[in-house]
Amino acid sequence: MMKNTVRFDRRSVTITRKYCVSKMPLSKYTVAELKIKARQRRVPGWSKMKKSELVASLERLNKRSRSPAKRSRSPAKRSRSPAKRSPKRSLSKRMPPPMSPMKSPSRGITCGRAGGRNIDSFPVNTRNQARSALAYARYAPDQKGLTKCVLARSRRMGWHVGSNSAVVRRYKLKPT
Repeated sequence: MMKNTVRFDRRSVTITRKYCVSKMPLSKYTVAELKIKARQRRVPGWSKMKKSELVASLERLNKRSRSPAKRSRSPAKRSRSPAKRSPKRSLSKRMPPPMSPMKSPSRGITCGRAGGRNIDSFPVNTRNQARSALAYARYAPDQKGLTKCVLARSRRMGWHVGSNSAVVRRYKLKPT
């Protein structure tokens, strides 16, 4: 006996069959099982179809999948050469990130470049943003640079930040 549990419309449907499901004709399935199959195969309008319509559309899809696939793309178009890189990534590798807060055009003062990210990430305009930047420093490529930048900004502004931060303790930096 074969037993499968499939998630279907926010509740579980248990499908139990005595023999192998894949060799069974589609007309032997229940409507719920057919709807599950149609949903998995992304049949448009599967939820409103009747059993005969579900069987017909799934059989049409099965016939299409059995026919040999035609390849329309040439191998040169499919594969991307490793030499092509985005200019943003190569620019950040060439230029060393600054260790001080920078003025971002959209976010104000940020420490994103110090953390190895783009200029708009890790804004430090308020005390809460500085605390948040320290909390999310673990996602930055250069955690130490970001932490130094945030602490420099908070010292300059007179904010008390980083006393319980694991990143500050890890790099043995002095919290403000």
